[in-house]
Amino acid sequence: MKTKILVLAAVVLLLGISIPSCLDNGESTIVLESIKAQNQDPNPDPTPDPNSDPNPDPNPNQNPDPNPDSQLDETTINGGCYFQIRDAEFYGDNIPSGSCGVLDVNMNNRVLAGGTNIATIVSSVQYDKFYVGIKGVSGYYEYVPENFYHEDGTYVYTISLEYSMDYQRDIEVQISASRGDCVSGMFTQDIKFVKSQEGALNVVLTFDNDKDLDLHVVTPSGIEIYYGYQGGFFEFSNGEVAFMGLDHDSNAGCAIDGLNNENIVISDEFVEPGEYKVYVDLFSNCNPTIATNWTCTVRYKGELVQTRTGSNPAVGVFPIGATEIWNDEPDILAMTFVVSTGKSGIEISNASFTPNQPSRASLQKIARKR
Repeated sequence: MKTKILVLAAVVLLLGISIPSCLDNGESTIVLESIKAQNQDPNPDPTPDPNSDPNPDPNPNQNPDPNPDSQLDETTINGGCYFQIRDAEFYGDNIPSGSCGVLDVNMNNRVLAGGTNIATIVSSVQYDKFYVGIKGVSGYYEYVPENFYHEDGTYVYTISLEYSMDYQRDIEVQISASRGDCVSGMFTQDIKFVKSQEGALNVVLTFDNDKDLDLHVVTPSGIEIYYGYQGGFFEFSNGEVAFMGLDHDSNAGCAIDGLNNENIVISDEFVEPGEYKVYVDLFSNCNPTIATNWTCTVRYKGELVQTRTGSNPAVGVFPIGATEIWNDEPDILAMTFVVSTGKSGIEISNASFTPNQPSRASLQKIARKR
């Protein structure tokens, strides 16, 4: 682990914990705060520094937006606080609902900010349009499927709900569909918001059923962040805490947690300039009788990055009966991208490092791979 820290010395530090702009569910980054509390001086000097500023700037070296909520509206589905659907039209009316059957929809019930939720609809009839909304939130998306699977009288559609980095509340998603003038009944799914670490570079892998898919990111300096090296927290002398690592290792070794999301977070000052590689790996096919759709999304400072190879989001599928290939390289190179504005070169040897502890299931994976 010491070697890993020394390698990271070529990178930088200091994480500014961002304040949410959409509705806050009252949670905070508990891990970060607990680390700060553990390292505070239990007997601080009560004598004030005579040279200190009596009215210090609460946000030094920052230029906050004077109206940070100006572009966000939690009352409407397309207000930046929830999700978007590519190639879909937004309507401000109530979502259509009828009595022409009930949709068979499979989708995750837990979501990370900046992630994707893949809704898979299996039907014996062909639908012309799908409608996606949120209960209690105005408006809906109308999505016309252009590419779908059809064989032996079965139609399979997928709709990708791409969540905002500002998403942070539990919701109830509603989905209906139409063929001609006939509109289906309403499918509903409760979605639980899952709190994650925050940072400038966010890489999120989402898959649509309970299997052990793994996310790997290789930085320009060659550090590979994945279940085998999950990074951790760095606290500096000024009390700031920075995170760089894997935040979730979902369904590790088929110990099913149902999250079906993994994410790697790198704080702003740890973002190196250069090329990053993002891999997706099938570690364990926990149910080989079904295929698994996956989506990988990368955002830097809230914006989708431009890729050098591949696409963003990157999408793929592990087919029915897919087998694990355990070798030195993950299965799929999902994308490569370049960050040109990162920093490097600040010494962090004096930082206090707290490793992001792997779960028991992750440790068992590491042992199996060896």
